[in-house]
This record gives sequence, structure tokens and C-alpha cells, in this order.
Amino acid sequence: MRNKLISTRITLIFMTVMAVVFLSVVFLLIRSSYGTVEKTIGIQGTATAKHIAERLNGDTYGRFIEKPEENESYFEVKDQLIETLDSTGVLYIYTLRADEKSVQIMMDGYPKDSKDGATIGQETTGTTYDDVKPVLEGKTTSTKIINDPQYGRYLSAFAPIKDSNGEIVGILGVDIAADSVVSIQSELLKSSIPIFGITFLLLIIVVCITLYFYVKRTLAPLSTVSQALGDFADGRWSVANQRIATIRTNKKDEISSLVRSFSTSIEQLSAILSRISSQASHLQVSSNKLFNTVEETQEANRTINQSMDEVASGSSRSVQNNEEAVRAMEEMSLGVQKIADSATTMAETSSGVTEFVQNCHKESLQVVNQIQDVKTLVLQTGDKVEDLTAKYQQIQDITNVMTGIAEQTNLLALNAAIEAARAGEYGKGFAVVADEVRHLAEQSKHSAEEIRVLIESFAEVTNGVRTDMTSTSTKVTNGAQAVQQIGEMLKEIYQSVSSVNDEVQETSATTEEMSAGSEEILASLEQVTDYANKSRNKTIEVAASTEQQIKAMESLAK
Repeated sequence: MRNKLISTRITLIFMTVMAVVFLSVVFLLIRSSYGTVEKTIGIQGTATAKHIAERLNGDTYGRFIEKPEENESYFEVKDQLIETLDSTGVLYIYTLRADEKSVQIMMDGYPKDSKDGATIGQETTGTTYDDVKPVLEGKTTSTKIINDPQYGRYLSAFAPIKDSNGEIVGILGVDIAADSVVSIQSELLKSSIPIFGITFLLLIIVVCITLYFYVKRTLAPLSTVSQALGDFADGRWSVANQRIATIRTNKKDEISSLVRSFSTSIEQLSAILSRISSQASHLQVSSNKLFNTVEETQEANRTINQSMDEVASGSSRSVQNNEEAVRAMEEMSLGVQKIADSATTMAETSSGVTEFVQNCHKESLQVVNQIQDVKTLVLQTGDKVEDLTAKYQQIQDITNVMTGIAEQTNLLALNAAIEAARAGEYGKGFAVVADEVRHLAEQSKHSAEEIRVLIESFAEVTNGVRTDMTSTSTKVTNGAQAVQQIGEMLKEIYQSVSSVNDEVQETSATTEEMSAGSEEILASLEQVTDYANKSRNKTIEVAASTEQQIKAMESLAK
């Protein structure tokens, strides 16, 4: 839906811009047509003024200027002006003398008795020194069309009057009627605007359809990427990978590069999270094994404690009933043998517990190393996300350059259209080309702007991923510290179990000595009391040690 909105918006914006351009071009066409007609009349007027000035007797007019009064030279030149006014059909013909202070009419083409005729040296009201200054330099010139309430619309043209030596002796002015400018302009617009409008409309329709389908096809992968982001955020990594895999990334543009980078990031994140889950499961299994072993050791210690209580009770009875020692010796010998067997079993169990705790400690160290590897991968993925952010900035710089180029191209196309309009009929083809270039420049500018907005949106998504990667790195670090603490606790347990194992070995040796002592008691009754006391003391110590071991196992089990 987003791609459709973007492509539709781009097309509508382009159509709006084209409509504005069309209106601007029509306005410029109206202005340029008016200027063209005005310029054409000006050229015609200056040509007429130049032709009349060349036909005048410059030497005669020069003699008149030397002595400006109604003399023979004055009437000779005036007759030529009257004849020219009647034959050419101009509104008014006259000669001027100009300086920076004033511009004066020296004579005109009206008869002497005409009330509209000018007197010698009469200052003009509509012509300034700037209007005739180029004529004093030997050039021809004309004014803009003047709308006079009395004489109507007219245009003044000027040409230099030269003598036989080529010296400028005066200025010839003619006023040409310009009432036909509006009608000529209307006819010109009626013939050109419909053709231009239809051509422009067809061009807009073709370009808009092409632009719509191109933008829609180009931005199609963005919708799939957005859905994949939603799947990944919801924990459906495999679904996100499948969506990304359906996108064709064989093009060499910024969107395809973005999709490839995003796909790589998704795959790496999925692998990292899978390894973390596997390591957590392995740690749970090791903890369960340790708990079971602690329970077995605790049960064995209870058995040892009960045995030690029985031994202590038997030793007390031996001290109190020395007379019955001989009869009970055989039973005590059997009991001591059982104690020796139990002590041997306990020693073997304790050795197994010691070895198991040592293995658990080694595995915890391996888990710490593996979590450190996971942390390294997370940091590497974060670096790649940073690289992706830098690529976004590069793409944004490229779009800014494209926008600048489009603006410059638009300006050049506008200048070309103005020059083509000045050229009139010869510049129409070039004007169409200039408009096409300007249209394409506007299209490129708006497309670059849309791409810049999309890149900024993807930059925000990338920043979110980078934040999540930072959080994941912190959690992995905390997990590594927790596992390391478990390893240190296992090390302490190993030391405690090793100490208990040593005591169990001592207990086993003691029971062996008791067994040998029971045989010697049979040979020497006098030593029975002494051995009984020793046995009782040793049994009490063993019972106390066993009680401590039971408490330690219960604490570890908790």
C-alpha cells in the first residue's frame, strides 16, 4: 500500500508541476508574442526611418542646422518630408536636434499652415535624450509602443541624417501606427496555443503513466522489507528470511544494496540467537547433573553419619561393659568390617563427586569462552550495522547531488526556453526540447527527494537495530559474568569436596586400623579399653565431620 501511495503521490506531484509549467509557458508565450510583434514593428520602423534619412539631402539639412530659421534650406528639406509623409503612410515624420539638456523638433512633415505642425526648436514631450542617444553614435533605434489618448497606439523610430562626408548632422524620427499589434498577437496565440496545449497534454499523459509504473516497480521491494521487519520483531526469523529471499536483488541500485545488507544482518542475528539458546540449554543440563550428584552425596553422608553413631554407641558400651568384651568381640569385628566397607564406598563416591565437580568447573569455563565468542559476533554485527548507516549517509549525499543537478538543469532549460521564444518561429523546436529537459529535471528532483525520505526512514530502522544490538551485547556480557560466577562457585565446591574426600580417606584408614585392632583385642583383652576409647573418639570426630558435610551438601542443593 505504501508503494502505491508513493507512486501515486509522485505522479500527482509531477502532473501538478506540469500544469504549473504549462500555465507558465502559456504566460511566457503571450508575453513573448507581444514582444515579438512589438520588435517586428520596431524593426520595420527603423528600416523606414533609415530609408527616409538616406533619401534626404544631408548637406542641405546641415546648412539649415548651422542657421536654424525658415530659409531656402529649411523649405527644401521640409518639402521632402511632406512628400514622404504623404507617400509612406506613416503617422508623423520630423527631424530632431538633441543634447543632454533637451530634445528639440527642428521641422516636421506637416505643411506650414497646419495647426498640428511644430515650430523650429520646439521641445518634444514624448521623446527623451536616452531614446535618441544611439542615433548620435550612428545607429538606428526605436521606442516601445506608446498608447496615446489622442493619437492612439504608435511606435517611434529614429535614424541618423548624414551629409556627403558621412557626418551626422541631425536625427530623423518617424511615428508608425501600432493599432494592429493586439489583433496580430491574438491571431498568433489562436494558432499556436491549441497545438502547444494538445502536444503538452499528450506528453504529460505518456510521461505520467511511464513514471507511475517505473516508481511502482522500483519501490516494490520496500513493502516486502517492511513485512520482514515486522516478522523479525515478532520473533518469526524464518518467516522474515523467507520473505527477504523472495526479493530479486540482481539490480545494481541503492534499494537492492539495502535489501542485501538487511538480509545479511537478519541471517547473522538469527545465527547468534540460535547459538545463545543452545548454550543456555547446555548450561541447564550441566546444572541438573550437578544437583543430582549433590543429592547422592548428601544421602551417602547421612548413611555414614548413622554408621558413625552406631560405632560411637558400641564404643561406649565397650567401655562400660569391659567384662563382655570377649563375647562381643566377634560381633564388633563384623561391625568394624561393615564400617570399613561403608567407608570404602563413601570414599569411592566422594572421589566421583570430586571428579564431577571438577568437570563441571571446566565446562563452565568453556561456556564462558563460548559466550565471549557470541559477544564478539554481536559486536561485529553492530559494526556492520554502523557501516550500513554510513552507506545510508552516502546515498543521501548522492540524492542531494542529484537534486542540485536537477535544479541547475531546470534553470538552464528555462533560459533555453526564453531564448527560443525570442527566436520566434525558428526557436519553436528548440523550445520543445528545452521544455522536455526541464520536465525531466523536475522529475529527477522530486524522485531524488522521495528516495531521500525513504533512506531517512530506513536509517531510523537501522538505528533501532543498532540499539537492539547494543542491548543484546549487554545481556550477553551479563550472562558471561553470571556463568563465570557459577564457575567460581563450582571451584569452591570442588575445594570443599576435595577436603571432604581427604577426610573420608582418613576415615577409611581408621576403620582399617579398627579392624586390625579388633583382632588384636582377641589376643590382648587389656588393650580393649584403650582401643575402645580411641575408637569412640575417632567415631565422634568422623560423625562431626560428616554432619558438617551434610550441611554443606544441603546448602549446595539449595
